[in-house]
Amino acid sequence: QIPIKSILFFFHLYSPNNPRPQTKVYLLTMSFHDFFEDNGMAILGDRFLGTTNATDMVANATAPSATSEDLSSRDDGTVLLNTLTVYGTIFGVMFILFCILRRYFQSVYNVRQWSPNVMCNLANDQHGWISWFWKNRNVSEDVMLAAVGMDALCLLRILDFGLRVTMVGIFNSLWLMPIYAVESIETAEIRDRVVKVSVAHVPDGNRRLIATAVAAWILFGYAMYQIIQDFKWFTVMRNKYLSTFREQNYSVYVRGIPPELRYNQALREYFCEVFSESEILEARVGVYIPKLEKQVAKREKLVENLEHAMNICDIKGIRPKHLDLVQGRRVDSIDTYSKELEELNKEISNAIVKIENMQSNSKIVDDLEKAVKGAFPTITEGDEETHISDASPAAFQKFLKGGTRLTNDLTRVVIDANTFVMGEVNVNDLNPVKAIHDIGKTSKELLLGAEDGLPRESGFVTFTRLTTAQAALQMIHHPSPYTMYVEEAPKPDDIYWKNVGKAHRDITVGRLLGNVWTILLCVFWTVPVAFIVSLGSVNVLKKKIPFLAKMVDAMPFIEPLLKQVSPLLLLGLNSALPMILELFGKLEGPISTSVLMSKVFVKLSIFLIIQTFFVVSISANIADTIAAWMENPQEIISFLAATLPSQSTYFVQLLLVSTFLGMGFELLRVIPVIKATIRRFVGPNLTQKERNKPFMGLNPLSNPQEFEFANTCANAIIYFMVSFVYSPMSPVTSYFMAFCYILLGAGYRHQFIHIYPNTPDSGGKVWTGFISIVQTCMLIVELTLVGYLGIKKAPAGALLMVPLIITTLLFNFYIRQEHFRVATFLPSSKAHTLDNKNEEEGCLPIRLLEGAYVQPALKIKEIHPETMELQEAQKISQLGKVEDHESMNDYDRGVSDTKWNANEAFTDMYFLTPSQSEAEVISDESAHSHDSFCSSVAFHNQL
Repeated sequence: QIPIKSILFFFHLYSPNNPRPQTKVYLLTMSFHDFFEDNGMAILGDRFLGTTNATDMVANATAPSATSEDLSSRDDGTVLLNTLTVYGTIFGVMFILFCILRRYFQSVYNVRQWSPNVMCNLANDQHGWISWFWKNRNVSEDVMLAAVGMDALCLLRILDFGLRVTMVGIFNSLWLMPIYAVESIETAEIRDRVVKVSVAHVPDGNRRLIATAVAAWILFGYAMYQIIQDFKWFTVMRNKYLSTFREQNYSVYVRGIPPELRYNQALREYFCEVFSESEILEARVGVYIPKLEKQVAKREKLVENLEHAMNICDIKGIRPKHLDLVQGRRVDSIDTYSKELEELNKEISNAIVKIENMQSNSKIVDDLEKAVKGAFPTITEGDEETHISDASPAAFQKFLKGGTRLTNDLTRVVIDANTFVMGEVNVNDLNPVKAIHDIGKTSKELLLGAEDGLPRESGFVTFTRLTTAQAALQMIHHPSPYTMYVEEAPKPDDIYWKNVGKAHRDITVGRLLGNVWTILLCVFWTVPVAFIVSLGSVNVLKKKIPFLAKMVDAMPFIEPLLKQVSPLLLLGLNSALPMILELFGKLEGPISTSVLMSKVFVKLSIFLIIQTFFVVSISANIADTIAAWMENPQEIISFLAATLPSQSTYFVQLLLVSTFLGMGFELLRVIPVIKATIRRFVGPNLTQKERNKPFMGLNPLSNPQEFEFANTCANAIIYFMVSFVYSPMSPVTSYFMAFCYILLGAGYRHQFIHIYPNTPDSGGKVWTGFISIVQTCMLIVELTLVGYLGIKKAPAGALLMVPLIITTLLFNFYIRQEHFRVATFLPSSKAHTLDNKNEEEGCLPIRLLEGAYVQPALKIKEIHPETMELQEAQKISQLGKVEDHESMNDYDRGVSDTKWNANEAFTDMYFLTPSQSEAEVISDESAHSHDSFCSSVAFHNQL
């Protein structure tokens, strides 16, 4: 019991029987216990309504309606109490167990303290047994940005936003609940304590319903104010993120490159003309290399098998053998794999050299096309004009004898092309007709090959200045739509190379297919969702399943348990959605994981809103309701207004179950521990390198999986919808939502610091998508409240909501004008200042960005198995990669991130059976200090 000693409300009430207004101010001293005392509510009702006696109230009351009968049978308080008892107890046990285990099993619950892949200095401080719950909030946002990434920081901000909104709902509840709890003859049969403090307890047409509209004004007004404040915060943090030394901040992704610019040198020359040569580091046009990619994948598997065979020989002292299907006998694995690897290395090395030569000499292709198609489009042959490639030999020879400069240019180009492809040729031996025909129609295939080396329509350009990169992002580079379209570059190790270079037509078709499949899934998904929701009604189950009715009558204690089944099954069903929607999202051609996750987030958010709110409301009769909506779409708002208020307890129950079980399993890492345990006994485990690798989807503890931001942020949308809808109508909801936000915020903050890697990181794209969807949710809720107040015959309250809807619409338009764009890019003044600072200090290792956007299959020409000695040296090297995030500024943090990426690239190169001196270089890395940034640059130059 929490005593509330204050002025709870100041409300203008009108007597139903007396037109003279009566204004009363009450100073009330009461506790929440008093709210749920029936006699107390009856006394308050007589005083608040201003009626002279009970006879007047009875005279103005109508007969109990069907709605009243339904309300009288509701037991929302019992359902919530059972939910807290069952799932709250489970979470309490899991939480206490976690607080104990995290101190003794740091290999499981503090991975970022010891694993070289995700090591972080913040993880060194575990705080106390319980104090971690609030002490992690003391870490500054700048340090969190460097340690956990922008996306993680944005998710924590979203949860804080939700907590602030629910605190406003709790403030509203202090005066809403006494107003809603006033007794009336129309609702005298209601006995449930939760329903009594909701708007359902207010009779139709009562002037107290104006309080609902006032609460909505306060709630949504604060939400709009908070969105403005969060945009300011996001812009500041986004600018810090863009100011760091990362590959993606100094690079851009170019789509729809014209044919004449589809090679590295030409694309670089274009941007050199736009800016200056010193500002362009390099340009990389993607190439189609399906054959090479298959060979590289085969080589990686072969090296893995060879390393495992060598480890067996070193550790067990036996040389393993395997069955060779070609020879039909068992052969020595080490000798066979070594020979195959030598051959593959040679093939791959030759292929890479050839493709590099193609890119460097691709200008010949464009000269040919221009010469054939532009300079010599037709030849007069008789009365007709024929293209030069289709001309007869006689006409072509006659044309060559003209001896014009253009003809000489064409001859030179043809000779150059054939020389490049076939070596030195004699012009007299050249068949001009065949050469022109081949070069004119299939020049790319002739020069680049039919399978590997064909240039794609997209590429990456890396700059030496932030100012140039930001300018390139905001410029129009071509007069034609969808040509030379520049957008942000993803992190190199986050790229889907198969989608790089997709034509705009293919992307549009893929987007259409993805949306169609999503809509179809949404339609068919309603069937299992409706069935699961129906399980929450024990009365419905009794009617449909006769033997269950007998069981419940014989064992009444089963009934509360059956009511807990529905939210649990619904959560399990929805857990499969992200994987399905991810497949649909890949049809749209995203170039990176972060872009894919942003698409999945939008789809999943809309999907969950439709399934959770609409389908739950129409679960009783889906077909008839949807048919009615198709005939009268305007009835949707009225239907939601009539059904959503009665579903408040179900949604609170659903989110409590989601929070208790979800966060309990998250903190204890139940699924990762099970996978890691299986991984210990399944797959190669002879060396530390083998044990650290995932095998068939089983990740070891040292290699935690990436955090699912799309799924978590989409679920957060449901929390916001419940808060928006039920905070004005059922104020007690705000208390449960505040508890959920506090628990989620503290839990995820701990996991980001101690468990999850900070990659991939979209730079806050999930936050901008979240804000866009939240504004739409606000409009939906406001329209629903208007419909509900209309059904409750409260025209004053409904009219009071109209200006709020208009205000929200104008606010939506205002936000979408500039705020998103300003938050996307780094201001030129900041970029210019930072560039000047970097040039003055002279320590910016811009050369480390060279080759960052080379396709993985083109990076390593030869690779050899890693010996056990080198593995030990590499282990020592990785232990030295500890960054002191608290002592480094934002700029140094960004440099360090890129530095480690460069280290990983160098490490892959040095797996090639290093010499003793090379091993010493790797070992020396463990002693490398991060106090002097310039010394780190010198170290990399030496490496």
